[in-house]
Amino acid sequence: MIRSLSHVIYSLLPEGAPRHALRRAALTRVPNLSKRMFVNPGDTVVQVGTPSPENMRNTLGWIGPKGRLVIVEPEDGNLERLRADAELNDPRVTILNKGAWSEPGRLDLTVSGDGFDHKIAIAEIDHDNDLVPNNYVSTQSIEVDTIDNIARELDLNHIDFIEISVNGAEFEVMKGMTESLAHISRIYVRAFARYKDTGASIRDDVENMLKERGYSTVITCPSAARDPQWGVREGDVYGYRKS
Repeated sequence: MIRSLSHVIYSLLPEGAPRHALRRAALTRVPNLSKRMFVNPGDTVVQVGTPSPENMRNTLGWIGPKGRLVIVEPEDGNLERLRADAELNDPRVTILNKGAWSEPGRLDLTVSGDGFDHKIAIAEIDHDNDLVPNNYVSTQSIEVDTIDNIARELDLNHIDFIEISVNGAEFEVMKGMTESLAHISRIYVRAFARYKDTGASIRDDVENMLKERGYSTVITCPSAARDPQWGVREGDVYGYRKS
């Protein structure tokens, strides 16, 4: 009920304070809130981490004919599925065959049988996907780059909404966004991965970086973990600029 009502009210409001207030309320009450609550017609949207072809089509519907969608995805199987989708004939879509990281280079991608679970392994980080039996099957050597470099490459002078969902490497990606964060209106970061030594989530580091760069932040409603041993996924971080 909250989800449906929020979408109806949201569609009637202009971007600005009323939408900020509605998003804040919905994020703290509804797990896994639809990204349609963050995207407007004409927006430039960046997805770091794979959307499914269905999610890609949904985003294209939300941004309308004047919007732009950039997908940063390094894994071969995911790229094949996205490129096989008919929507890839759409000039609004740009898919980059690389991963996002704190600096340019090459890294090993740990590949899962589930297209949403691939990750760049970080020795200090635990993720609930790690608890899924036989989840990882191989590795791929991938090119990585910073979001700052990608934004310059694509002439992205402004990003309306960016989502970062990379299975534990989210804070590393943000380290490569020093310039870009000055030109991003709204950002959603999956931030429930944990530091092995303390058990604390990466959420505080993510939120603190955004606050230091002038964002207002919201910690989202917790959601179910992939494995009961994990407990629950702590809330993610949503940041926005009021102006």
